[in-house]
Amino acid sequence: RMTVRSNPRIIILGAIIVALLVLTVLGFIFLTALTGVIILAVAVFLSYQLIRFSVSHVRSYVTTDEESIAFHMPSSEDEQFEWGEISHAGYCTPAKGRAFAFVYCEERDRLITVPQEYEQFDGLIDEMESRLPFTRFTLGPGVTIQEKLREVLGIAEPSPHAEGDEEIPEEEAADPGEPE
Repeated sequence: RMTVRSNPRIIILGAIIVALLVLTVLGFIFLTALTGVIILAVAVFLSYQLIRFSVSHVRSYVTTDEESIAFHMPSSEDEQFEWGEISHAGYCTPAKGRAFAFVYCEERDRLITVPQEYEQFDGLIDEMESRLPFTRFTLGPGVTIQEKLREVLGIAEPSPHAEGDEEIPEEEAADPGEPE
């Protein structure tokens, strides 16, 4: 699960909602009633969208058992893969942004990424490493995990950004819980 403790940035969304409410009150006090109503409508819409976004992320989670791994992610339908179905898995550190875990099922052509902000992320990495062919990547600027996997699978030409990409040998790979 993603929680406030594992991802404190969720608090920022709450602060934005409060700021929208304050802006609405100030709009009614210092501007015309019509302007206040317009600001209220925009604030309600934006607050609703932010709350919906936050709730979907907090409700998302990953579960594992002896036979499979299941993803209940905010941006897609629930997915479950038998361990044997997963052709590639790993830990990815992009040039910009936050690290994440990934699993790719070549048979279904399905890629799932799990951001490092999930609780028990290190435990998920350990379990994936023990059950799957596991790779650690550092992506160069502008390179996506999709491009890197296409390159690894031999599906497409290497990315024009691939200059900074590198596969990190297992013995040199940093522990995902340690800052780099």
